[in-house]
Amino acid sequence: MSQTLVDASPSHTVSATRFLRIADREAALDLLARRMRDNLAATLRIMRQAVGLGVRVYRLSSRLVPLLGHPQTRSWDFVDAAADGLAQVGAFARDHGMRVSLHPEHFTHLGSPRREVTEAAVTSLALYARMLDAMGLGRDAILVVHPGGLHGDRGASLDRFARVYADLPPQVASRLVLENDDRTFTARETLDLAGRIRRPMVLDLHHHRLNPGEDRCALEDLLGAVWQTWPADGPAPKVHLSSPRDATNPRAHADHVAVGDVIPFLVAAHPLDRDVDAMVEAKATDLAVTALMAELAHVPGVECLDGAKFAYAPAGT
Repeated sequence: MSQTLVDASPSHTVSATRFLRIADREAALDLLARRMRDNLAATLRIMRQAVGLGVRVYRLSSRLVPLLGHPQTRSWDFVDAAADGLAQVGAFARDHGMRVSLHPEHFTHLGSPRREVTEAAVTSLALYARMLDAMGLGRDAILVVHPGGLHGDRGASLDRFARVYADLPPQVASRLVLENDDRTFTARETLDLAGRIRRPMVLDLHHHRLNPGEDRCALEDLLGAVWQTWPADGPAPKVHLSSPRDATNPRAHADHVAVGDVIPFLVAAHPLDRDVDAMVEAKATDLAVTALMAELAHVPGVECLDGAKFAYAPAGT
């Protein structure tokens, strides 16, 4: 998203109610296609702005395709409906070295005990993977998912996730990356699952602060193991940066990221000596990135290299 570009939402959609009210199915599908093409055009505008700011880490909207995965649209060839727009977004990302991720909707649960839920999740992930394939993006364009709900037994839920993962189509399994949750599975539990299925893990620092687990695992004890889930010859490990909105609603993201929430991570990560991609999760989006970089410029040991890239080396190192 962008706070500074006008009319640039990449998430315009069509409600299922409106879609079903259109008697002419071809007309209804044409409406979805037009919304999708508009979303892709907005995405390209935002990506151009991002590159101008120095940003090379980009999260695609999970709503680029209206009603993606809805039972009434599963026979619709959304790729054919917007092939040029998909190709243009992918080509821009490749040409500018952008590391792209996509976070499927929150109801994508591979560990659910309900078969219809896991089947819907697999179907949804396959569609998102097809979208990334249509963009011509390699396997470093990732699908980030949470382990899911506890469903009364956290161990059984993780076991189900691992079993469902083992049966995923290769084009989906090869893009899947795990992320720790702020309510259910901790960073340690997510890391253990990542090891079981041999996939990378994104560490969400805000989620870890909210849900550190009974052992209250310190960052210093986590980062090395999390980094090891990312192949040394592959994309850089990834973290999510955010701050709580306020004390009464700590799980919601604030407009900006407080630099004080970032410094402990820098201190813990520095001894590992590895480049990291950091995604800012903040309501002010692009404005939050520039504001955080401005604050980091005053942190001892930080050297800003461009509008969204910096190096950190504390005194004496």
